[in-house]
Amino acid sequence: MSSEIDAGRLASVRVRQRGPLGALARFLALPAALPFINGPAMMLPQRLDLRPEHQLLDVGCGSGALPALLDQLVGFRSPPVCLEVARPLLRKLSPGRRLAAVQGVAGRLPLRGSSVDVAILSHVVGMMDDGVLEASLRELRRVLKPGGVCLLWDYAPRSDRRLDKFNRWFVDRFDLPRRRWRSAWQLASEASDAAFAEIRVIPMGPFYWPPIPRVALLLRRAGNRRRATS
Repeated sequence: MSSEIDAGRLASVRVRQRGPLGALARFLALPAALPFINGPAMMLPQRLDLRPEHQLLDVGCGSGALPALLDQLVGFRSPPVCLEVARPLLRKLSPGRRLAAVQGVAGRLPLRGSSVDVAILSHVVGMMDDGVLEASLRELRRVLKPGGVCLLWDYAPRSDRRLDKFNRWFVDRFDLPRRRWRSAWQLASEASDAAFAEIRVIPMGPFYWPPIPRVALLLRRAGNRRRATS
C-alpha cells in the first residue's frame, strides 16, 4: 500500500511547508475552500439519497471538510468515519465537527464487513497504483452493506495530448501528483473485477479548482437496492 502512504506523507508535508504552495495547500484544506475543490458537495445528499440512519465513510478524508459538511446537511445519527493514512492530517480534522477519525489505508480497511451505507473517495484513486486500487475496491465492497454505494471521482485524462500534458503538470505542481490518470472505462473495468453489482459513470461538477474535468463512478454492492439519482 506504499502509494497511499506516500501520498499521505506528501499531503502532510505540503500543508506544513512555507511559501505560496504551502499557503495554497493550507487554504484548500479549510472548510471554506470546499465549494472550490468539490463543487458538487452540496448536491450529494440528494444524489446519494443520504439519510440520518446511514453510516458514511470518507476514504482519504484530508481535513474532513466534506464529511463534516454532509453531516451538517443530513444530520447522521452516527459520526461519519474519516479514513486517512497521515496522522498529522487526522489531528487537523475540521475542529468542532462530529467525525470518527480512523488511521489506515483503503487496501486494508480497519472496518468490519457490511458496516457502511455510503463510501466516498474524493480525488483519491489517482494516487493509487493498479494493485492498490484493486485491493481498495475489493475492501470497499466488503465493508459496504448489501445495496450500499460507493461514489468516487478524480481528474480525467484528455484525448488532446497538449491539454492532457498541461493538466498533469498543473496537478503535480498545485495539488498532489497522480500515479495514474484513469479513464471512466479503466475505472469501470477495475470495479467490475471487484465484483460490484452495478457500475455507473455519472456527470460530476462544477469543479472550480483546478478547472480540470473529473471522471466519476457510482458503484453499488449487490443486495437490496438503494435509490441514488444521477
